[in-house]
Amino acid sequence: MARTLLAVCSLVLVALASATTAPTTPTPPVKVFNFATASYSAKGVSSVPGYFEAPGAMYIDTDTEHMMIDLGNSQYFMNSTCSFGVILGNCMRVQWTFQDQVRGYSNVTFTHQTFTEDGIPLDNYMGLALDIYSYNDQIGVQMQVDSNGAVNKFIYAQNWPLHTRDVTYVGMLDFTQITMGKPAATVFDLPSACDGV
Repeated sequence: MARTLLAVCSLVLVALASATTAPTTPTPPVKVFNFATASYSAKGVSSVPGYFEAPGAMYIDTDTEHMMIDLGNSQYFMNSTCSFGVILGNCMRVQWTFQDQVRGYSNVTFTHQTFTEDGIPLDNYMGLALDIYSYNDQIGVQMQVDSNGAVNKFIYAQNWPLHTRDVTYVGMLDFTQITMGKPAATVFDLPSACDGV
């Protein structure tokens, strides 16, 4: 019995020694997605397959810390002090800022995969994020980002109703027209539904 135990211990030690001396492949550095990288306007299609498809857009001005996301059936306006969500024409004030959105995506990292779409190389990012639309719950995201830092494709998965496990729906923003630089300031103007909110 003692010899068997000794033999097993010897095999474990040999295995550990060989595992620690084996050559390793260096781990590439982690690259975190950052909404504050570039200012741009992106337009395309927002969809939740089987439910709706509508024009969608994302506008970011990093200098003024403004961001607007149009999902077709809802719009979200973020700035440096607060945010507003407009869902089916109803406006609500949200305790969320542009910097909250940036921090909320700190777990969304480059997967070290690059795709080419329409001749454009796109870095693939994936992870769990806190988003203005997630209401303090995490959403799963996958994003394809070009070399300028602009999101070309944004896929998200979220539980519905919120904070439950009843249904997980998947939505996508697929941008086909991206213009780098400051968007027109008017895209950040709140709709009249937000007057007095």
